[in-house]
This record gives sequence, C-alpha cells and structure tokens, in this order.
Amino acid sequence: MDAESATTAAARLAIAALIGLSVGFEREQSGHASGPGARFAGIRTFLLFGVLGGCAGLLLALSQALAATALLFGGMLFVIGAYVMAVRRPETELDGTTESAALLVLALGAIAGIGELALAAGAGAISVAQASAAAALKAERTRTESLVIESSL
Repeated sequence: MDAESATTAAARLAIAALIGLSVGFEREQSGHASGPGARFAGIRTFLLFGVLGGCAGLLLALSQALAATALLFGGMLFVIGAYVMAVRRPETELDGTTESAALLVLALGAIAGIGELALAAGAGAISVAQASAAAALKAERTRTESLVIESSL
C-alpha cells in the first residue's frame, strides 16, 4: 500500500470512528448508557462500531466482500444479542433506539469505508441532531407533565 492509499484509508476510518464517537456521545448525554436502565453501548462501544463498519467498507473497496460481510454480520449479531439480553431484564422498557443507532453506525462506517465520506458524515450528523432533538423534547415533555401534576394538586 503506498502512502496515498494509506492516507485515504486512514481518512475513511477516521470519519467512520468520528461518526461512532458522536453517536456514542449523544447516547451517553441522553442517559441511555448509564444508570439502572442503561443499554449496552456508550462512547467507546459506538466508536468501535464505527471503526468496525469502516474496516468492512475498506475491505469492500478492496474487493474482499466475504471478509467485509463477516465483519458486518458479526457486529449485527452482537447488537441483536445485546438487545435480547436487555429486553429480558424485567425493569427494562422495550426500546430499541440504542441498538438501532448501533446498526446505523455500522452502516455509516461501511459507507465511509468505501469512500463516500460526505454521505456518511452528513447522515451521521443528521442522526445525532435528530437524536439530540428527540431527547430534548422528551425532557421538556417530562418537565411539562410534572408542572401539570403539581398545579393540579
């Protein structure tokens, strides 16, 4: 691999990693990665999912489809296993948002890995913005419900 190819591969993996990092940061900030009802993934795990997807995309770009498929399939199996374990806990409400975000990070990492950096980064930014807005709306709804209950007493 020449220096230019190595630099290109590093840029692709960096974008994939940053997508995972930003989604993981949002999940931790929204409280989904800590506390009694915590889901399986936080910043580090999402970073690794991004890199895993990026590696799969690089392998696809190098015509190594079988190896890329194995990486993505392994990541998806891990996410599915984590979801199954989470919903078996009696105190956990059914919510697949973290697992869906992990699958999205895998996919966007693969898109970055094949060289579609703008598409992957843009979709990652939109997903983080959407998740942050949803968390803010949920917090505001909870606060409003509390005010309504207090005012009715």
